[in-house]
Amino acid sequence: MRATRWVVGGAALLLVGALSLPAQVIREDGVKSVAGTLGGIEGRAYMEYSFSSAGDEILFASIDAMTYQNAGRNAEEHASGLITPMAGAGDEGACEDESGDQLCLQLVDATGEVLCWAERPKNPGWQRDPRLVCILPTVRSKPEPYFLRVALADQSCADLVYPEAPQDRLIPYLLNVSLRRIAPEGPLATAVALSKNRL
Repeated sequence: MRATRWVVGGAALLLVGALSLPAQVIREDGVKSVAGTLGGIEGRAYMEYSFSSAGDEILFASIDAMTYQNAGRNAEEHASGLITPMAGAGDEGACEDESGDQLCLQLVDATGEVLCWAERPKNPGWQRDPRLVCILPTVRSKPEPYFLRVALADQSCADLVYPEAPQDRLIPYLLNVSLRRIAPEGPLATAVALSKNRL
């Protein structure tokens, strides 16, 4: 009986310990990263990065921006830092000011059409930065150009309309990206080799 109680109690402690651990975003191996800024004197509402693909590939992209701090968690410091944390309903430690920055990711083709986009996810609630995945269609001729945009978001990330960028501060971000071939069925080692990031 005592052994049973110890096992149950130990399991409960392990569960409580696991729940109290700080949540982190797990990145896949082999990504490439680009540091950039929005806003500032030039008032840039988006930054654009180009690449080409013949298709049968998957683009993975994510942003690290709002997960970082440069002025701590005190409410009075929110307005004084270079970064204005994005506020959201029910977020602990969020600023009361609802005008906080929000970023989105867009994949745009050569015609200017937004093929895929990602904004702040609904789940999990602590994650504030967008993560995008987009399957690129097969191209039968030469590789097609694509443009990956890191942008300030308004009501929708699905269009090419952007809010006015602040000129009195910079919004830094880290863009993590990988472009991987869709591997055919077969030996796992071969599939892993074919799916390495080609950027």
